[in-house]
Amino acid sequence: KLGIHYAESTDGIVWRYGGIAFESDESVIDSMTFKLGDTWHMYVLPMGGIDMIHATSSDGKTFVAEGQATRRIAKKPSVLSHASAAIDGTPSTIILGFQPPGKGVYMAQTSDGTTLEAVPGITNPIIPVGNGDALFTRDARSKSPLG
Repeated sequence: KLGIHYAESTDGIVWRYGGIAFESDESVIDSMTFKLGDTWHMYVLPMGGIDMIHATSSDGKTFVAEGQATRRIAKKPSVLSHASAAIDGTPSTIILGFQPPGKGVYMAQTSDGTTLEAVPGITNPIIPVGNGDALFTRDARSKSPLG
């Protein structure tokens, strides 16, 4: 089936397939998931564009689509790619994303899982992409864009 599948592990080494967390009628190529309060949020990237699907879950295993729209960081269309846990005990999540085609890595925060806001003291892009640079996450010591 098309969608995002999940697996579970108690040690990070041995994994057990859990099933489909999010089912889609179209091909999806990436997702980003985080928990904020009692709600899990998943952003899913369809194969055909950058309008990401937002889905929610109470258990982190079964997600329901809430809507699909262009997500914006610093007022520009962005593909959300990573999230981190609450900062300093504040119920918010830091979101990283990039703005196609290869404009750098941008940072925003959310306190409700849907509204992306500026992070005080942060200037975007946090990682600019220069001429000829590839837009990939990689080990800084590596010359390969895949790390």
